[in-house]
Amino acid sequence: MSGVRGLVTTSGVRIVGVRIWACKLSTLLLNVV
Repeated sequence: MSGVRGLVTTSGVRIVGVRIWACKLSTLLLNVV
């Protein structure tokens, strides 16, 4: 069960990281435009 929990945690962290990266990228594009 611990392995499954670790998998869920890593995928959750990855989703959050992608979301933060997307927000930074969109703000950068807005600043350029």
